[in-house]
Amino acid sequence: MQGIKLRDLILENLKVKITSYDDNITAELNELYTSAKTMPVEELLSKAENLIKELFKHIENIDKLFFRTALKCEKAEEIENAIFFYRLSNLLCPNPKAVNNLAVLYAETGRKDEAMKLLKEALKLFPDNEIIKSNLKKLNQ
Repeated sequence: MQGIKLRDLILENLKVKITSYDDNITAELNELYTSAKTMPVEELLSKAENLIKELFKHIENIDKLFFRTALKCEKAEEIENAIFFYRLSNLLCPNPKAVNNLAVLYAETGRKDEAMKLLKEALKLFPDNEIIKSNLKKLNQ
């Protein structure tokens, strides 16, 4: 995404109309959009993540839908889309397969540091997962 600033990308995505029966979520979305221009990017990302969790928490198995969508994108070699959907899946409900697949895509696209960070965090959640351990070991070599 050369030439696109992270803040502008977030603002553009916040413009998308979200239909919700929950007025609190709509108010939070509007507040986030209004304050996003002056908010530090890390705070903006954190608030956006929390809003995403709130939006999707009532939709049963949405994390699994995002995971399956990521798999389809990966198979179609739409790597950035796959990364996006793995991230959404993990945001809503961390899953060792989704975490591992995301780390592999990060590594394959030259984002080794992101892959290592993700796998280290995943080991805290899934300390007995041998695939995550193995991939972390490979990245450390």
